[in-house]
Amino acid sequence: MLCAVDGKISAVERQVLDAAEAMPEDKFNFSPDSLSLPGSNYKGVRTFAVQVKHIAASNYSSGRGSPAISCPPPVHPSGGQ
Repeated sequence: MLCAVDGKISAVERQVLDAAEAMPEDKFNFSPDSLSLPGSNYKGVRTFAVQVKHIAASNYSSGRGSPAISCPPPVHPSGGQ
């Protein structure tokens, strides 16, 4: 069970890392609140940087950073690694 969760967290980590690497450095402090769209209510919405940090902290606290999770290496379909 833990290995299945670990696999899903790893997939999310990859997606978040790809998004963070694609985001230009000068846009890390972007928040929709800064757009000042008429009729919108984005007050207090996290910036991109804070959201990435939140996801990383959540993944770590959910056990991803714990050495207690020890999953066997994935088996290659051909039987090798």
